Amino acid sequence: MSGTIPEGLYDITRTMRHIDLYNTKMSGTISSKIGQLTKLDVLRISDCEFTGALPTEMGLMRGLEKVWVHGNNFIGQIPDEVCLLRGTGGDTSLKALMADCLPSELTGVAAITCDTGCCTSCCDSETGACV
Repeated sequence: MSGTIPEGLYDITRTMRHIDLYNTKMSGTISSKIGQLTKLDVLRISDCEFTGALPTEMGLMRGLEKVWVHGNNFIGQIPDEVCLLRGTGGDTSLKALMADCLPSELTGVAAITCDTGCCTSCCDSETGACV
């Protein structure tokens, strides 16, 4: 698969539980419409060619348990709204969050920042090494 995620896909997949686009040639930005996928529990969009910032609307996805967003060209910060899903108590559910939050061995800068306690694993966006 390649190309961008069509906007209409977010409207017709609202009951979807898993999205796995691992190691595809999917590209472009992730739409704020992703927040409509409230039944989703697994989101794996790693080792693709996505760009831009992760939308804050991902925090509306209260059922998320596992998220992999490493191996892309995301920039900025994991949204606070997503990190709140990693909190304790309440309706928090996010058990695993993997992102490119390690400083790159080549540049010394992380591609994306992740507040303490938010990411469960950090990767180097250049080498793909994760801890």
